Amino acid sequence: MICPHCHSDVEGQWVDVGIGVYEFWGATSRDTRMEFVCEQCEGALESEYTYQEYVEDMREEHRYDDER
Repeated sequence: MICPHCHSDVEGQWVDVGIGVYEFWGATSRDTRMEFVCEQCEGALESEYTYQEYVEDMREEHRYDDER
């Protein structure tokens, strides 16, 4: 795909842009927000998958590889 920001031909990658571990009124939690970005300029890209769909497809792909 062509990145609309740097105009490079890229694959794209999923990165976590959440704030990470935080505490709110004594309770700790982790903020995770996955975004599909260009690996060259880190500009946002559009994906036909959500991150959850991407993970499920990877599980399916590796499951079949393990069975062979």
